[in-house]
Amino acid sequence: MNVYLIYFSNNYGGACQAFLALKKLLDAHNVNNIIISPKGPVLKPDIEISNNKIISFFLVLILILKNNIIYSKQNNFFFFNTLILSPLCIFKNTALWIHEITLDGRPFIYNFFKFVTNNFVRESFYVNKAMSTCYPRANLLKIPYKHLPNLCRVKDRKRSNTYISSMIVRPLNNKGINKFLELASQNINDKFAILTQPSLFINYCNGNNLYIPANVSVKDFNNLEIREKTLLSSVFHLNLSELPETVGLNTIEAMSYGCLCLSTDNIGSRLILDDDYIITLIPEKTHVDQIESILYKFDRLKCDEMNNAQCDKIFSSQSDQLDKIFIRNSVN
Repeated sequence: MNVYLIYFSNNYGGACQAFLALKKLLDAHNVNNIIISPKGPVLKPDIEISNNKIISFFLVLILILKNNIIYSKQNNFFFFNTLILSPLCIFKNTALWIHEITLDGRPFIYNFFKFVTNNFVRESFYVNKAMSTCYPRANLLKIPYKHLPNLCRVKDRKRSNTYISSMIVRPLNNKGINKFLELASQNINDKFAILTQPSLFINYCNGNNLYIPANVSVKDFNNLEIREKTLLSSVFHLNLSELPETVGLNTIEAMSYGCLCLSTDNIGSRLILDDDYIITLIPEKTHVDQIESILYKFDRLKCDEMNNAQCDKIFSSQSDQLDKIFIRNSVN
């Protein structure tokens, strides 16, 4: 039997990193797996598909039908990592790993795919208990963080305080980019870094009339070496998304590199961070002023101590029991 892990994108965004962790989990248990994805920086696909999602959708559909009809005795298993692929998970031997409760601020599309998932998908998993009410037919499968290669747990790595704060973000609406840039423009004596897709980010800022201050460095988040150096050079990491994010994987990654992590109030961050590190809007203040007041209230000399406490909350909760249950019940 082969487990086919199917991405329709292949970069260092949270969804792809989460699915990479699942691949490493299967590798650790010697479960044969085949990656189907476009080319990208996360890993080399075994079967390469197009970046055109419509073309790739039909190619994967043909592969599923061929395996279920012609090679039905081989019992191959298809695992998808994005809610929008739920229509492909209605066939035999298919499963969906749901990592989101939003489709980047498009509620009508999201609600349609949620309906398909809850009523027609053969098998589904969600990544944290906050999603259980949205997907009552799904099973819990927490992201196996320990299998990610880019989570640095070595505390003797040389760090610097080049940037007061960094942010890992895709250039999309409602991800908090405008707030981050406004924060930087109000604090010109500090340096900031944004890890993103540079060319798309520039186009996004131009299209939304956003000014990029001179004290903001724009870095490529698909380059793992640059990503590592930037996080090791940042005192804080900010997640300023206005969307109901669920994974929080970028926050955990930044935390593992020694950043003190702050976030707006969303489902993923609420599971990871204590209340002191959650940014909530006070009516008499703008959101950026509220972010600024929280960012600068912390004693930077004590950031390492607070970061250790954040790491202990996340990484000490992981166990091998999850791996064994998933492999036994869902794969073997």
